[in-house]
Amino acid sequence: KNVHFIKGRANLDEILLKANIHEAQCVVITADQNRNELYADMNTIITLLAIKGTHPTIRCIAEILTSEQVDNARRAGADEIIQSNILTSSLILNSLESHSTMESIMNLIRNSDNHHLLTCEPVEGIVGKQFYEASNLFFKRNKMLVGIKRGEKTHVNPPQEFVIQKDDLAVVITE
Repeated sequence: KNVHFIKGRANLDEILLKANIHEAQCVVITADQNRNELYADMNTIITLLAIKGTHPTIRCIAEILTSEQVDNARRAGADEIIQSNILTSSLILNSLESHSTMESIMNLIRNSDNHHLLTCEPVEGIVGKQFYEASNLFFKRNKMLVGIKRGEKTHVNPPQEFVIQKDDLAVVITE
């Protein structure tokens, strides 16, 4: 309900101003599916540069199609990068291996109004605890702890004895 679509080339200042870029909290840049992957990624990166040049502190989520351009997107200012080609490939491969697992994942995605997969600060009191203890604390709060993000690496379903550290982020499914 809080999404506004403005037609035009998002790498132009006049379009960014028309979209009220200075009042925006977040920008999502999707890849142009009508172009080849390299051209689509170059357009995304130019758009990132224009947006960050206009509003340096805005959160930018960018879709990048080629793994070669991920570093350039980060250098251009992407706060989060979605590699949709990798996601699609992973979903297809998982579907080949286990239909029921994919059905569960697709239900989670489809029912995002009811459930959310998110990264959050760990609940107070879990620093120094093992993963299984932390899981129980989250469970009591009606959240399922599925992993820990430590720096740039996300540990999905780590060993039970995995110890939560101070700057770790919890990856949870919530209702």
